[in-house]
This record gives sequence, structure tokens and C-alpha cells, in this order.
Amino acid sequence: MTQIRECGRTVAGDLVAFDIQWDGDLAGDDVAWAALICSPDNSEEIHLVHRLRGGTAQQYVEGAKGRQDVDVDADVREDDVIVRFPSSVVGVAAEWPTWVAVLAIDGQEVAREPIPPRG
Repeated sequence: MTQIRECGRTVAGDLVAFDIQWDGDLAGDDVAWAALICSPDNSEEIHLVHRLRGGTAQQYVEGAKGRQDVDVDADVREDDVIVRFPSSVVGVAAEWPTWVAVLAIDGQEVAREPIPPRG
């Protein structure tokens, strides 16, 4: 069983980042690490996604207005990941209150955990 041990978020200057630490195996051909961000009134949601599919990494921001690919900027290790996005692409969502870390394998969510507010 895979579970999120710890997760966090940072908004600093030109970057928005999230990190996830997990316990368990992420075996699969398509692994995604994501932060789901919800607007204050829950009317909008965007996804910050770092995905490793068939050995190829991709990174994107996805929401109601579609998907925007960004340059891959992530550190993936055995049981933790740090993923960075340009704040210009994330926009006002960087300040939205509700963030959730998600791990998915082959299109199936395997773990979900609220990301605590920045301290």
C-alpha cells in the first residue's frame, strides 16, 4: 500500500513548488505526482502535475481553461519528489487556500493527502 508520509508547498518569487514524501512502491508505466489547488469558493480547481510515462518526464498545469505544458523542473528520488512551476503559469491559484497532494499509478489514484497551509 502506498501512502503519503509528508507534503508541503512553497510560493517564492517566480516559482511555485510542492513536495511529496511517500511510503510504498510506485511501480507502473505511468506515475504522476500532483497538487490539486481549489479556489476559495470551490468553483475552480487546477492541477500541477509532474508525470513519468514510459521513462519520459512531462510537466503541466491543467484546469478549466485547458492544459499548459511547462519545462520539466523536478527532483525525483526513491521516496520523495520536489516539483517546481513558473508562478506566471500558476497565477492566482498559488494563493488559493486548499491544496491536496495526489499520487497516481497508471491512471489510478493511490494516495491523497491535504497539503498544510504555508507557515
